[in-house]
Amino acid sequence: MKKSKIISKAIAVPLAVSLMAGTGLAAPRTDENAAWNVNYSEDGTNPAGYYGQWEGHDYFPSPDDWRKIPMYQFITDRFADGDPSNNEDEYGGYDLYRVDARHGGDFKGIEDKLDYIKSLGYNAIWISPVFQNRNNSYHGYGEIDFTLVDDRFGTIDDFRDMVDAAHSKGMYVIVDMIVNHMSDLYYFEGHENEGAPFRLHDGEYKLIPRSPDETYQDFPVNNTFINEGQYCDVYDSQGNKKVDSGMGTGSFWNSDFHHNGDLTDYNDAWCNHLGKIYGSLDDLRTTHPRVQDKIIAMTKSLIGSTDIDGIRMDTPMQVPLYFFKRWAPAVKDYAASLGKDNFFIFGEFYCDRGRGATMVGRGKEPHQVGEPYSFIDDTYTMDGGINYQMYFNFFMPAVKDQVYGKLNECKIQYDKDKEAYDFWDPKKNESRYTMLNFFDNHDQWRLTSANDGFKKAKLASSIIALWPGVPLFYYGDEQGFSSNGTALDGISREDFMSSVAWYDVDCKTGDNPAVKDNFDMCNPSYQYIQKIMNIRRQYPALQSTDELYERWCQPDAGNGVYVYSRVWGDKKDWAMVAFNTWSDNIEAKNFHTGWNEGDEIVNAMNPDERYRLGKDGMMSSLWVGPYETKVFVRADNVQSLDPVVTSVTPEHDTRVESDSETITLKFSKEMDENSVKDAFRYNGNSVATADLNYDDENNTLTYETNIDEGINIVEILESAKSEDGKYLYGKFESRFRKGTDINPIANPSKIWTFDENLIQDVDSNDIVLHHSAVGSKYLRVSNDDGKTWSEWVPYSEETQWTINDDTEKVAVQYWADNSAAYFVQDEVK
Repeated sequence: MKKSKIISKAIAVPLAVSLMAGTGLAAPRTDENAAWNVNYSEDGTNPAGYYGQWEGHDYFPSPDDWRKIPMYQFITDRFADGDPSNNEDEYGGYDLYRVDARHGGDFKGIEDKLDYIKSLGYNAIWISPVFQNRNNSYHGYGEIDFTLVDDRFGTIDDFRDMVDAAHSKGMYVIVDMIVNHMSDLYYFEGHENEGAPFRLHDGEYKLIPRSPDETYQDFPVNNTFINEGQYCDVYDSQGNKKVDSGMGTGSFWNSDFHHNGDLTDYNDAWCNHLGKIYGSLDDLRTTHPRVQDKIIAMTKSLIGSTDIDGIRMDTPMQVPLYFFKRWAPAVKDYAASLGKDNFFIFGEFYCDRGRGATMVGRGKEPHQVGEPYSFIDDTYTMDGGINYQMYFNFFMPAVKDQVYGKLNECKIQYDKDKEAYDFWDPKKNESRYTMLNFFDNHDQWRLTSANDGFKKAKLASSIIALWPGVPLFYYGDEQGFSSNGTALDGISREDFMSSVAWYDVDCKTGDNPAVKDNFDMCNPSYQYIQKIMNIRRQYPALQSTDELYERWCQPDAGNGVYVYSRVWGDKKDWAMVAFNTWSDNIEAKNFHTGWNEGDEIVNAMNPDERYRLGKDGMMSSLWVGPYETKVFVRADNVQSLDPVVTSVTPEHDTRVESDSETITLKFSKEMDENSVKDAFRYNGNSVATADLNYDDENNTLTYETNIDEGINIVEILESAKSEDGKYLYGKFESRFRKGTDINPIANPSKIWTFDENLIQDVDSNDIVLHHSAVGSKYLRVSNDDGKTWSEWVPYSEETQWTINDDTEKVAVQYWADNSAAYFVQDEVK
């Protein structure tokens, strides 16, 4: 059994160790932990001296402008299970039937599905935290380590393969990181099973380990009280500095954790920075240079060993600015030494704008807002943050709830951001608005759960795509995920791979789509977002300009139409966007467009919609449909969109019955016949040109073939191009299934399928299992209703197996195409 990073407590789990079972977990590099360790130092006495490396590797350069890089966020555990053998390992927590448990997503699964994300139009991924967690903690926010990746996500080599694959596709990788807190190994003396009131200085508590054998190796606790101990300066939610003066003296200064009790008041700056969040996550003493030096070294190790492109900082509002003034420059300088001269760092910013403003660029305090050359100091910290002010003040009231008088809040919040934040980029010598705009994320309810939620989600997806800043899209909205519940309860963190946990979770669509394979590139929501992002790609004015002019707003900022222009280059290069937040057709009247009299403008969403502008570039009337978005460009600047596949038959993830099928793919525009035929793949293989038929009148490709049992894959590579020379927007992939009712791959279900032919040739305790799960790649077996399992082994039609005298049933779990949600069972007769 492996030994844990937290000092050698061997934790027995009820599930078998995987095929890839590795080694002991400890931060100094050892032969046992090397497969998971980003640190190459073998000296455990000096964590501040840890370092990373990737010998012989050429590091991927940063993008020139992050505003051009739309970002796609997902929970690694819920995305795709590329390797079932790592699903449990030492800390367990794997249970496909529990919404709040681990479901097996990993680095290999991400690598397998990068084309799905790129083809949606998003070319950066933000993945959930990667470091080792205990027990369940599928989300990764309860880490016990800053150097060892969670072995349930895979090895460092798996991580590197995923990053390399992303970079080869021109994509970037952002990792979620937590420095505020770790796991829950300690309690405050006298409060083992209850909350501890927050206290300062001589009121602080001793920290007591919940188990004597479990402590953090790199971050020790010291219960020696130092009478001279003080706290560093912190900022309250409005951005006002608070100084430790007159509150008392003394602290457990030599301890790497705060001893102050629970975080009970987020409005109190000291409680917010020193308290134990949720009363369950040990609060790191990020106020101390000793701890800062360790985290700096460990962050550099992560970058150097994995070549990631940026960091999303969790809970930065609970971390003192003093930390970021030391950590951010050190991290950025190190990344630049690897050739990553625009390493991107952004924060969660679940806080007032005043607090957020202290953490961007050189930082601003409230009295400095509106003063263009006044900053906290000359040290740059983060590049931007997740735009909760836009979320709470515009997307929630104006789009979700349609509160009257909120329509212009998008512009109001944008102007306030530019006034409050220091967006100056010293390397590019210009100001760049790099806030990340979102309408759903892993901590909130899905917008789709609201009335007209699917229509509103499409509208919101177009707004974040076309508004200044970095679009930040949360996985699942493009597949109609609409589970009713908060993400903090795990409800809105659905599985993309085939799953059994979501059968009983209520959602807007009745049957929850999260139970099936959701990598459906022909889903109407996917294709709407893909089209918006396709348009964004064609016009620089929709990507990297911060110059924006409001053209029309519904009177009194009521529910309805909003029109704005984004200015870039010559006037002919400008773009004008109109959207409608209301459920009826709304007319915008008599507004200046910024263009000239007589100019013809075209709606890029529907090129048949054209207008000739009147005097001074006026538009007398513009009707916008319910929840509709229109994107206008001048007729002399209309760009051809990249082609996409608009439909496929058999439809994605459907089950076919016949022995032969005609596979049909329809394209969005006229295609070059030879390139399409050359780009077609069926089950990974090219097909003879003579067996393919391209219909240039209907823009369809057809292929008649016999169908194998199991999962069948249809692909069109990016090398396919249209008649006007545009290459496919992104690789297309779809799948369909074939098999008998008893085959769980072809006919998955919520309950374990009963297969009366599974157990055969019973001879004493030695039996033969006859499998009907054609299409599987791996399987494992249980004699006790899934309490314990064998190791995963390659699938075969027969398996020799041994049962016990008291075995009543045998169950088998199968893995196929990034999911292990397939089970059968049989009784021992």
